[in-house]
Amino acid sequence: MEKKKAKEDGCVVFCGGKGCRKAGSDKVRAALEKLAEKEKVRLTVAETEECMGKCSQGPVAVVWPAGKCCVELSKKDAADLLELAADKKGE
Repeated sequence: MEKKKAKEDGCVVFCGGKGCRKAGSDKVRAALEKLAEKEKVRLTVAETEECMGKCSQGPVAVVWPAGKCCVELSKKDAADLLELAADKKGE
């Protein structure tokens, strides 16, 4: 399957802390990966080994190239995360 290449490959890094995992970061990450595959968008999805320090706002992820920290994520936010990571402004 050929992947669309965004201006730069996007990257979404999820907090790997216990609070974010308990709040459902794995489900958000899986929904994002599934959507990226469906939309054929190249995307790096990763998880930190340590907490990002925003436990009360979890799940938390940082998105590049947008440079945004996103909090209180749910599976419904996968499309917004993908849009931020693909950041097609200026193309």
